[in-house]
Amino acid sequence: MWCTPLCSWACWWPCSNKWLLAGWLGLLAVAGAVGLLDFYLWLREFGTNLDPAAPIKIPGMTYIPPFIGPKQLLNFHALSLPAMGSLGVAIPMALAGFAVYLDFFRKKRRILNSRQMAYMLGIGVTLACLPGCSVEPQPIAYGQAGCEHCKMTITDPRYGAEIVTTTGKAFFFDSIECMAAYLQEQEGMLEKAQLLLVTDFKNPQTLIDANTATYLQSEQLPSPMGLYLTALAEGGAAEELQATYAGRTLSWSEVLQAVRSHETAF
Repeated sequence: MWCTPLCSWACWWPCSNKWLLAGWLGLLAVAGAVGLLDFYLWLREFGTNLDPAAPIKIPGMTYIPPFIGPKQLLNFHALSLPAMGSLGVAIPMALAGFAVYLDFFRKKRRILNSRQMAYMLGIGVTLACLPGCSVEPQPIAYGQAGCEHCKMTITDPRYGAEIVTTTGKAFFFDSIECMAAYLQEQEGMLEKAQLLLVTDFKNPQTLIDANTATYLQSEQLPSPMGLYLTALAEGGAAEELQATYAGRTLSWSEVLQAVRSHETAF
């Protein structure tokens, strides 16, 4: 993908000059520190300045999500961990720091010349960018991950859903209706989505293509957010389930329409 050679090129060119390399490393460190500070301040603002119409407010209590690690917020379990993209910063910084050390402090016993340092740094960034650029399904951490749309903890492994964008970023949802609503509410998300995945009801935690799945809407099979939508990998399985639980079968386009108009007709 285009991002891999671009990342490599961006980090190879400073390595022809040790001062340029040291300056690049310093700027990267400062930018990273500023980014982390900005993220922390945003979390604090998000968790302390609540909407006046917020349904749950306890005097004296803040709702600041964790900067890193787990945290319990009332009945919500929040977990914040570095994503794969952070390797794209950590690995080149480590390699650049090692290269600067060799060039500045080991002159008498120089192990690598500038060209070799450039190759070492470029290869490191290339390897770091590969996972960040890959577009593939990510496992849903049931009981820990939060729904991107309703913010509830995802707990039922029969109904989880997922969007993976063209850049490889994954968004998790606790139900089909939450994912469908998010797709239609977020501007440009339909175009950015590379993978739309839902869980096969008969095989919990197994993600399938939302576009090819068959959906059963039955009031006897309540889904987490109340639109009674259940996904199945095969049409025959949907018909079999329909014979037991009644309801109607839908395609993905019909699911989007049902969510848009909040249809619960069976």
